Amino acid sequence: MRKSPPGAWPQPGWFAGTGFRAAKGGRIKPETLIGYLSRNGYSRVSTVNEPGEYAVRGGLVDLYPPGTDAPYRLDFFGDEVENIRRFDPATQRTIDAVTELSLTAMSEVPMDEESIARF
Repeated sequence: MRKSPPGAWPQPGWFAGTGFRAAKGGRIKPETLIGYLSRNGYSRVSTVNEPGEYAVRGGLVDLYPPGTDAPYRLDFFGDEVENIRRFDPATQRTIDAVTELSLTAMSEVPMDEESIARF
């Protein structure tokens, strides 16, 4: 097995932290989800329209994961995920509700402070 040279990117183990799962009724601090999205290549916008975007409005976090046909809206009550719904970005109307959501990174390049400093 060939070893990666020092400073090679991505470092072994990086992909282990690139997934995120949320479930209706589960407990997640909204700040934890927002931090995940920021570190994994999602862009913060005022209104979600395209894959890779997220928006925060009070207890709502809208996000558009890669490879999906619609964005999702997570409705928080404190640290509890009350609802997860897919919605139409043009009308903002709910398409349907889901019980869980699994996310992946938008990019293979991490956007943490160390990576940004290295760049």
